[in-house]
Amino acid sequence: MGISVLAASLLATSFVFGPSDEVPAPVPAPSTEAVTADPGVTRADLERHYDAVLAQLREVDTSGFDPARSAARAAALAALDAYRASDDFGLCTVDPSTRGYSFVDADGRRCAVAHVLDAFGEHDLVLRIAATRNGACVSQLLDEPGLPEALARTGLSVEEAARIQGPHRNGQANNWNTPAPAPTSPTFVMGRSSRGGAAVSGADQGSAASTGSGSSPSTADSGPHGTSARTGSARTRSARSAITSGDDQVDFVMEPWWSWWEMNKLRFLRPHRLDDGIVEVTSERYGTMRSLASRDVEALRARVVEKLRDAVDDDVAEVRGRAAVALGRLEGAGAVASIMPLLDDPSRSVRECAVLGLGATRSPAAVSTLLRMASDDDAVLGDEGRQLALLSLALARRGGLPDSVDALVSDWISTLPRDAQEDVAGGAMLYEILVHDDELADLARQVAGDVDERSELRCLAASALRQVSEPALDVPALTLALGDRDQDMRRAAALSLGRVPHDLVTGPLTTAFEVEHDPRTRGALLVSLGERGDPAARDVLLDALEDGDREVRAFAAFGAGMHARITHDERTLAALRDGLDKARNRDLRGAFVLALGMAQDARAVPALAKIVERDREGRMRSFAALALGMIGDADATAALRARVGTEKDELARTGLAQALGLLGDQADTKALLDTLREVGDPALRTLVAVGMAFHGTRPCAAGLLELVDDERSSDATRAAAIEALGLMLDPQPGLQLADVTSSANTERFPEWLLRAVSTFTL
Repeated sequence: MGISVLAASLLATSFVFGPSDEVPAPVPAPSTEAVTADPGVTRADLERHYDAVLAQLREVDTSGFDPARSAARAAALAALDAYRASDDFGLCTVDPSTRGYSFVDADGRRCAVAHVLDAFGEHDLVLRIAATRNGACVSQLLDEPGLPEALARTGLSVEEAARIQGPHRNGQANNWNTPAPAPTSPTFVMGRSSRGGAAVSGADQGSAASTGSGSSPSTADSGPHGTSARTGSARTRSARSAITSGDDQVDFVMEPWWSWWEMNKLRFLRPHRLDDGIVEVTSERYGTMRSLASRDVEALRARVVEKLRDAVDDDVAEVRGRAAVALGRLEGAGAVASIMPLLDDPSRSVRECAVLGLGATRSPAAVSTLLRMASDDDAVLGDEGRQLALLSLALARRGGLPDSVDALVSDWISTLPRDAQEDVAGGAMLYEILVHDDELADLARQVAGDVDERSELRCLAASALRQVSEPALDVPALTLALGDRDQDMRRAAALSLGRVPHDLVTGPLTTAFEVEHDPRTRGALLVSLGERGDPAARDVLLDALEDGDREVRAFAAFGAGMHARITHDERTLAALRDGLDKARNRDLRGAFVLALGMAQDARAVPALAKIVERDREGRMRSFAALALGMIGDADATAALRARVGTEKDELARTGLAQALGLLGDQADTKALLDTLREVGDPALRTLVAVGMAFHGTRPCAAGLLELVDDERSSDATRAAAIEALGLMLDPQPGLQLADVTSSANTERFPEWLLRAVSTFTL
């Protein structure tokens, strides 16, 4: 059996290697099996949280504190210690699976921060907050009169208070299996009165976090966090598949971390530009002139454009579609006339390509067509096409169209009736992710806070909020969403918060990890902690690397890889090397291999070179090759070149070709061309073509062009070569769609969006 269409597209155009047979799509189909209900936050969760907080606060260096602050801090820690010992934590008696905050619960129990403030005589402040903003998080209370001063009197910082604050615990244990209420009709309406003025209020946000609804609960731990129950939906369980490596079929489990890697790897794998290193010549007489080499690139681009004009009329739908996108990228406004007829193509996939191709032209002529498509209820692609048109508009806007397009989009959406807004809200969220607009940010806040809205739309809104146009609104909104009843929304909020440059993020992410039960969501929290690059986050990651179960350790490896990439912390690098050495599960080893590549750890090169040379599985050799390509130093390059001439397994050869593509050295051109000619599997040949696009050299461009002309090339290979040439010769950087998939809960992407982000290098 060949590769599935979606998976093949993902592999071909996202510069990824993987199994050569029957690779599952990134989002497995839902399961009909019974699931274990989410227990919410238990007493044991909070005990673990407060123990960790106390240990962390006691390790803070206070040698520079004056005596008064030192005494106050000691009293605050004593009060927190007493609170932990009391086990009398705040209760939620409304919804057992929420993880929201209560400054004071219905029976008068204080949260930890309120308890410390009470101990310092701040009773009136505590009661005022409880009466007006009881469900707020610390980042939401920064404007509360008297609170910053009161915290200062305790000797604690605002960041420490955010770390201390824990959610209420479940007070309805006998109703854990109560199903979530079904989502109702949307309640959001996009406001037009003032930009930035339509956000949910603090009190409403707190309430939303305590009464949310969403997808039914999934996997929960049956005991301590280190031992997952391993039950749940197919989105939580691993998908089993098979690959062909050499003469043997190797059965393996496609772990959840693989989906994260597929959708985030383009942050670490960057293509070389075909005209890299071109120098512009300036003279007094003629001004700035492009060099001869640059004119050569333009000539090659013109030659490819001629091929693409023929290819949009090709008999093969896949070739027509790829040609439409590539032509839009390379010819700009001149391509609009060639692309427009494809909007009526009999193939739906070609029509979708034509929509994206119009955005790729970055031309004003395409804007009116795309806006008309977005507003057409009877569009041939339906509501999906309307949202795709908005995504295409965002790509055009990022390609250089003026910001007046933002107003056209947001003003048009604001005039729609409520039900019509829902039809295009997903596209509006994607536009906000790619191109920030204040009014669309307002809409994202409303959608994210609306617990009755569809889960997939709320997750897109959470991704949009990582733009953080209003820190006082967006950071609290995402922090509160960490406690949402919908685990997909918790996951989306966790992934978005990791990218938010704000001081009050690490604490809530750490706390959420301590009380979370769903393994995949815990993994998302670890990945986001790795984004923070601070010592407190590192300690959480190292503990998870040491003590977590297999699934959590894989995500901890990726988080540690990102942390080390930012900080070059030797302790973290050593932990990753040690984890690779000790990992006995092969899929877990794959995560460590890629994490070391992400971290660009030169000291890991000998171990990775050994895997490239000796590992029994072509898949693992491919992982190690890509890791060496990400490191890219002289030793890593030598290891790749030493193996490329002797490797026989086609999957491993493909991985080596992709790794050489990352290096971008013309010395490797012959090896890439030989691999392209000699690999027989059409899907793997496609991957090699994309590797050549990343290589970014003229000989590789010539080889791809030859592939398009070669009648012996398979249809899929011709299409991939066209896509690769589009990336190589695009005047724009390309890979803009990676911003949609990175740090997002892609498991909740609608199918039309998965097709777009998994199929194109736009």
